[in-house]
Amino acid sequence: MDNEHQTNSSTDANHKDSAANLHTVSSEEETSRFSRRRFLRTSAAVSPVLLSLKSPTAWANGMGGQNCSIMMSGNASNPQNCITEPLAPREWADILKSRRDSPQYPLRQSLKNGGINGNSPFNGKFLRPLNQWRYSPTKGWMFKISFRKCSNPKFKQTLRNAPNSKYKIALSFKPTSREQGTRKDDFTIILEPPRFHNTVVTAYLNSYFSPSLISYSYYPEQIETSVIQTIMTSANLIMDELNKGNRPKKDLASIYRPFTQLVRDLKRWS
Repeated sequence: MDNEHQTNSSTDANHKDSAANLHTVSSEEETSRFSRRRFLRTSAAVSPVLLSLKSPTAWANGMGGQNCSIMMSGNASNPQNCITEPLAPREWADILKSRRDSPQYPLRQSLKNGGINGNSPFNGKFLRPLNQWRYSPTKGWMFKISFRKCSNPKFKQTLRNAPNSKYKIALSFKPTSREQGTRKDDFTIILEPPRFHNTVVTAYLNSYFSPSLISYSYYPEQIETSVIQTIMTSANLIMDELNKGNRPKKDLASIYRPFTQLVRDLKRWS
């Protein structure tokens, strides 16, 4: 039986703030962030690898190669010219399975130093904060992600599968009270948002090397928080339907809009 801890969530007006506050920093996560910062301070070591994978953003001016050579020598007066565009899922899949004799291996090693590898579980990295009951007092429901009914793909699985592949996210709901005369039954819905897992993992890996090596708009902590916010928004839409007396089906378009929007916001690669 699950350990069910009851935790207050905020009202809709404070929805974004509450989502951000759901993420608690464990010692493992703090170590990961320290490793990332330490790596970025010595990022010149793997810049040539990234430049071989994707055309750098500043090469159009004809000076990219020269400035990158300056950066490699330790005299980086204009290091942004070594920054590359975000890498696509297939490129990260190759990095995560690279061998020691591969030029891509330093990237894999730097991720490993931060506790990230091809076998990292998606749920443990992104969904763990919602594996506890969350109250929504204004809705009359509490909800959580049911890990036992969810898919839990590894990073390498999400990257190598087709971008349109779908994995299951199970959301369970319980009424906060069972007053006489009201009929609110427990409810579980299985969502399968397309491209969600693939995009989130790719975005996270790109963000890990931002901004020193990859020109990407987000940091890892922002990716983690945006996933929680997206699921909470979808959960609120589902609770609205339940309060109308409807039992929404998994193909209801409105409850997928938050996922679709997140995919659009995060996908910055070709």
